[in-house]
Amino acid sequence: MKFTEEDFEYIYSEYMKATHCDLCDKQFKNTKDRQLDHNHETGEIRNIVCNRCNSKREDRKIQVNNTSGYK
Repeated sequence: MKFTEEDFEYIYSEYMKATHCDLCDKQFKNTKDRQLDHNHETGEIRNIVCNRCNSKREDRKIQVNNTSGYK
């Protein structure tokens, strides 16, 4: 999924000002506690969530055909 510069600026702005998880409403303790949740197949951004809620997503695991270089 590709983003326009305006889309990126909006998403980044929302991410930076987020103070609570979109799913459980837990307050973020620090910037490392907040994640930009996205669909790993399509790249579609879903929510800004805490680490705990992000790890509960079924598609959170890295796919076998991963080309990101992340292991």
